[in-house]
Amino acid sequence: MILDKTEKICLSCYRYFSYRKKWAGVWSDVKYCSEKCKKYKLKYKDHEYCVQLKLYIRAEHPKKIFTNHLSGFMGERNKNLLNTMIRKLYIDNTISVFDQKGKKVSPLLEKGPYYIALSSI
Repeated sequence: MILDKTEKICLSCYRYFSYRKKWAGVWSDVKYCSEKCKKYKLKYKDHEYCVQLKLYIRAEHPKKIFTNHLSGFMGERNKNLLNTMIRKLYIDNTISVFDQKGKKVSPLLEKGPYYIALSSI
């Protein structure tokens, strides 16, 4: 995946964001898409959720799992965190993401729900 020089991936929400005029002199230093992401960047506990999610998928669903079935893993209040973790694991090439027809898609560009599977499958 090749990014345009004017696009980056936010280190908090793992979404694409584009160059803005206010970042003209500091674009190379910009890591977050917004003040909210900068303030609420992922914590160590959130990274632990990523590890737990990988282990859960490996143990419970060795083929593919529908993301709507993960609500029991995260709880409904953490749905945004779950989507962020899916994007992070996708960027790290840990998981593959498929639409409902089985076609590979990018969670950075497409909206869910998805099927996810560990990339080693």
